[in-house]
Amino acid sequence: MSFSLRHSLKNSKPDLQGVFCSEEWRECFDVFKNKKWVWIGDEKKGFWAIESKKLFFKIYEAGWRGTYLCGNNIEGREADEFLECFPSFTLKIVINDYYGLLKEGKKFIKKFEKTYILRKKDEEELLRRYRKSLREDINRAKRRGLIFRELGGNYILKFYELYEYTVRKRYKGKLISYSFIEKLYKELKPSGLLDIYGVFEGENLLSTVLVIRVDKDTSLAFLQGTGPEGYKLDASPFLFHNVILKEFSKGYKIFSFGSLPFNSKSLIFFKKNFGAEEYEYPVYIWRNPWYAEE
Repeated sequence: MSFSLRHSLKNSKPDLQGVFCSEEWRECFDVFKNKKWVWIGDEKKGFWAIESKKLFFKIYEAGWRGTYLCGNNIEGREADEFLECFPSFTLKIVINDYYGLLKEGKKFIKKFEKTYILRKKDEEELLRRYRKSLREDINRAKRRGLIFRELGGNYILKFYELYEYTVRKRYKGKLISYSFIEKLYKELKPSGLLDIYGVFEGENLLSTVLVIRVDKDTSLAFLQGTGPEGYKLDASPFLFHNVILKEFSKGYKIFSFGSLPFNSKSLIFFKKNFGAEEYEYPVYIWRNPWYAEE
């Protein structure tokens, strides 16, 4: 990732006061028995992190599951500065620093994660940058009469069924709970911070995506699901093409395809088909010396 790309994204944030800094976002985590938000730092500087427990010990993640780090006065500080703010019996700390705010220290291991983004363009320019095979998939979906539309709250269960199929059957991944998604919709939808979109063949929902508006410039494909028929009919390319157009029409300048939780070559290929830019961001990790992960 070039410096100019990270610099432009870093400076596009509205003072880190987007959805992931909101009270509504943190309230969604009330559904988890083993997770809670805690402030790491003091009244002058710090950030929010998710605390989870393993027996009597604790694990922390800031920028949970590829969402964006939220804090105050942390730019240019070393991650090491905050180590003393964590409890003594901490097993592991992960800081996903999407905007590249922190400096590298000596006590945290630094690695890089990737995501893929698109910058706002008109439909003609977007299609020109798509791979030929992707354009063919989109045109095929149109000829088959597939329909794209926004979904209401009555589709949350069906959304979850397709999401579960994709995560468990296709990628053998770990699911986010249904109750969390239901809470997300309840808390964020009224403020226009979230939408669920889907593609249908007749009345059959084939593929769907949950989009979160991160800040005034950025729209994030947070969770996605496609059923067996959707894979057969290549519904996902048609879905994402229309979601991208819809989000850009709402005034968002950046569309993020989200993190790569499964490290799947097929997912990377899918995102690159759209001509997406690779965006690499630092992740800082600290492990208790006697903690061996399973």
